[in-house]
Amino acid sequence: MKRYLVNISTLVRKELKQVIRNKTLLSTLVFYLLFTTLLLPRVINYDLRNLKVTVVDKNQSVLTEKIIRDIGNSGKMELIGSYGTYEDALKIVEYGKADCIVVLPDDLEKNYLSGNYDKIQLTVKAVNMAKAQIGQHMVEAVIMSSVLEYFQRQGVTLDSGTAVISECNLFNPTMDYILFTVPVLLLIIGCYLGVSMTKNTMASEVRSGFMNLINVSPLKPWTLILSKIVSCCIVGSVIFALTLVLSYLFYGLPSQWSMIGGIFLCFIIFLIAISSLAIFIRNIIHNTILALLIPTIIQAILYLFSGLFTPPESMSETLQYINYINPGRYLVIILRGIVLKEAEIRDLAVQFSLLGLVAAVTCVLAIVSFRKRLA
Repeated sequence: MKRYLVNISTLVRKELKQVIRNKTLLSTLVFYLLFTTLLLPRVINYDLRNLKVTVVDKNQSVLTEKIIRDIGNSGKMELIGSYGTYEDALKIVEYGKADCIVVLPDDLEKNYLSGNYDKIQLTVKAVNMAKAQIGQHMVEAVIMSSVLEYFQRQGVTLDSGTAVISECNLFNPTMDYILFTVPVLLLIIGCYLGVSMTKNTMASEVRSGFMNLINVSPLKPWTLILSKIVSCCIVGSVIFALTLVLSYLFYGLPSQWSMIGGIFLCFIIFLIAISSLAIFIRNIIHNTILALLIPTIIQAILYLFSGLFTPPESMSETLQYINYINPGRYLVIILRGIVLKEAEIRDLAVQFSLLGLVAAVTCVLAIVSFRKRLA
């Protein structure tokens, strides 16, 4: 056992030196870290802040004036103007000058007092699905806040159901999309780190002839595979610390440092799964170009199916079953649960167990698929 540990530690040192000496890989990792952490959440959030809203005010009352004023002063939406008819406002949307139409009907105040809470019509341009869905919730949140505040000043208490027009903001009352984006930055960084580091080091070993030395050596395959996974986790720990510091400095996340243990454990298990998957693909594909291309394609698939952009529940039933083997799915659920809901590890024990199972299976596949052969 001691001999195996010495072999693994020697190979790990070799892997780390290889990464440090690879200036291209190292600079790419640093650039990817800074881009993903500092720019990506801002780009998404700025896209949502530029939501252009038009209003059709058929009531022209104090209440509708307050709603229009609050929409313009929200800081996240731009009020294009108020129009007399829906057709006029629709032309503005068709010309690409607006994203949303708010129709304030006649007798709005009377309708709310009588219990008719669904009379405000929202028409959202859905070319950008994410912007349309979240933008709709943003407008609804501003409208309901204005309505409740107006009637409270009048001494009238509306039915409690009027305060829950949208359940999307349950853990994000400010509708700041950064809070949903930052927790899953580790998904993007982890995928890139695990795939890029693994495929670059293995390709470099083939070019330098080191793999031929491994093939004729008495080293066990699992020691070589384990050394690559361990070295990836060591580099990932440094990247994790930098991501955590940048996320805290720029976005205030995580809000409690007691969350770090659960986040770090989740990220390391995810790295094991991703690096093992990249090694498995490299082992079964002998074509060098395909071995470099296919992991990148799989990386994009992991993004799309993880729930980063589209909730897994909205996918077809077949895709939902396939998605159970996606480690990114569990990473997104766990990180958002810890950061947004302040859940503890025991609350997410099932997700942690499934993520660990996926990591263990991919690790076994990486070891079993390795065959010593001349490169």
